[in-house]
Amino acid sequence: MIEEKPKVIGLSLSLCKAHGEKIREELCKHGMESYVAKSGEELAEKVKEKKFDAFLMAHNIILLQAVRMHGKELATPPAEGEKARCPLCFLKLDNWIDNAVHDVREVVDKMIIAGNGKAKADD
Repeated sequence: MIEEKPKVIGLSLSLCKAHGEKIREELCKHGMESYVAKSGEELAEKVKEKKFDAFLMAHNIILLQAVRMHGKELATPPAEGEKARCPLCFLKLDNWIDNAVHDVREVVDKMIIAGNGKAKADD
């Protein structure tokens, strides 16, 4: 008798290109461009080396908040051919970008204070 593996239903969330660009734009507008990877390769290297990246932090804040507040809505099966769902598009919550950028700014400010005027983003 062959047992069937249970189907695992997971969330496939990712920010769309437009929202990703908006986050980068807002981070730079708030003086955090030096904490944002310039490319996907640089971001992958930062993750591998466990270095701080402002974009990644904002991205994760948004995804975590979306799942916490709207997990059931986001768990609905995606549309045909849809690989990942942008929670900001799906929930129409563009204003969350400002909140995430504000939270990241607070972290960067604390890093600057801890580094005596120079942020220690790579520690």
